[in-house]
Amino acid sequence: MTNMVEMYAKAYTEVYTIVNTLDNNEKNKIPHEEIEYIKQHMDTMYSFSYDSKKSLKNNNVSREAATILLYLWKEYFLNKEKYAMLENILKKNEITAQEELSKKYSLDKIFNNDKNSRDYNEEHANKNELVIYELKWYQKIMDKIKSFFNKNS
Repeated sequence: MTNMVEMYAKAYTEVYTIVNTLDNNEKNKIPHEEIEYIKQHMDTMYSFSYDSKKSLKNNNVSREAATILLYLWKEYFLNKEKYAMLENILKKNEITAQEELSKKYSLDKIFNNDKNSRDYNEEHANKNELVIYELKWYQKIMDKIKSFFNKNS
């Protein structure tokens, strides 16, 4: 749990740094309460530098910070038309991700792999034979001597 809290605290630091690079006109679109929340929950020990000339990816912005920025952008900067377009894109991405997961973890695929492993195990089980382990002559003598001393103790 603390790892997640620390991860989001660092993300809030990144978001706060990026928001502070906006001009006042853009920054004022975000409610003061949102900025205060970010400020209260950010990691003050974490240092993040942001170059506005580079993309988010090239600035090594975390996935969590990018998600928070997407939320802020969606809620406070987009008009209704672009907001609807973004919602459609996000829904399509979610559907695609769910389809990939269902293909990857489909029951047919899982049970088919189980059948293949059973066939493999049965095939190799027939090849396995019982190995008889026989003691060497000197090991037999040592065991006799040990048993003799153990009886006398």
